[in-house]
Amino acid sequence: MAEPKCEFAFQNQGTTLEWTAFKYTERTAVKGKIESFSTSRATKARTILDSVRLLEFSVDPLSVNSGVPDRDYKIKTLFMGSATKKGNITGKVLQIGSDLTGQASMELNWNGLRKKIPVTYTVKDDLLEVNGVFSVFDFGFDSGLEKLNEACIELHKGTDGKSKLWPDVEFRIVSTFAKSCSS
Repeated sequence: MAEPKCEFAFQNQGTTLEWTAFKYTERTAVKGKIESFSTSRATKARTILDSVRLLEFSVDPLSVNSGVPDRDYKIKTLFMGSATKKGNITGKVLQIGSDLTGQASMELNWNGLRKKIPVTYTVKDDLLEVNGVFSVFDFGFDSGLEKLNEACIELHKGTDGKSKLWPDVEFRIVSTFAKSCSS
């Protein structure tokens, strides 16, 4: 009996984009999600990794959701509002391996600036998880970070009494792929 031939397809509806920023000198996590994004150039392929090799994406940074509406408002108006070039974060997969875990790279374009971002990935069954980190300074948000920290100075004071908002943002993408098999 022949083994079934399966194909995997990326699904926007099966994908979550999570972010983690940090406040306080002791780097306490502030987590959230991005609610609105779109993709293109994903293909049906025999492996999950092959299906995303050409993937391009567009993320609406104003769809940030930390679960705290007042915080989200400040992020959108003070931080994102400091952008010199308004618009979505766009990007694409630059390189991804063939092993079930490994290193990859993606390109992010935000605020008129382009940066290659190293990421790690793991494939398990029909799930792909990608993790990475970038600095908002690489995308020209120095003044936006300062404005946000000034507006929230008391909220960003840690046990040492100092107000701190870190420039690095961790991100996690988790995607469940559609799998179709035929014999």
